[in-house]
Amino acid sequence: MSEGNSSHHGRGSPANPLHEPSLAAARTCATPQPCRADLASEVFAVERLTAALPQDHPLAGADQIGLEALRDHDFVLPNVTALPALAEQVHLACRQAGFTPRRRAVADDLSGLLSYVASGLCVSLLAEGLRDFGVPGIAFVPVRGSSPQLETTVFAVYRPDADAAVLRVLEVIRAQRRDPPRP
Repeated sequence: MSEGNSSHHGRGSPANPLHEPSLAAARTCATPQPCRADLASEVFAVERLTAALPQDHPLAGADQIGLEALRDHDFVLPNVTALPALAEQVHLACRQAGFTPRRRAVADDLSGLLSYVASGLCVSLLAEGLRDFGVPGIAFVPVRGSSPQLETTVFAVYRPDADAAVLRVLEVIRAQRRDPPRP
């Protein structure tokens, strides 16, 4: 639903689309944050950040790397307004590894981040689940370490009295978690 349509029920607003009766949202953050009392939330996934490298990058064939190995590389960084949780997480993980990521570009969404990496211009840190999309030109290499900054938690945040369609989507996702598809 676009922001322009988000208030047609009189309760929604572009700043808070969860007031819309038919909406649910997924949210990512490095650490769980409390939810408003009038909303329900649950963890749907915990994923590690992984290095997204151009396929011809010297480290692209590694089994895993230390984050410090990317210290001297240009990064495409998530826009702090459009992807605030991921932007903060990338900066904190790099800072914990002893460096500030060198910005080559900034992207407003995942497709932009992936495009910059696939073009060969820079590297990034992204959720490991993106490797399943098989983006041509990108190698995903696991990052060594046990830092909490290397984990992303995906939450579903929804109104308990949401439309039946929203509740059905949540049921389907829960069922997929219990019985993941087999390759």
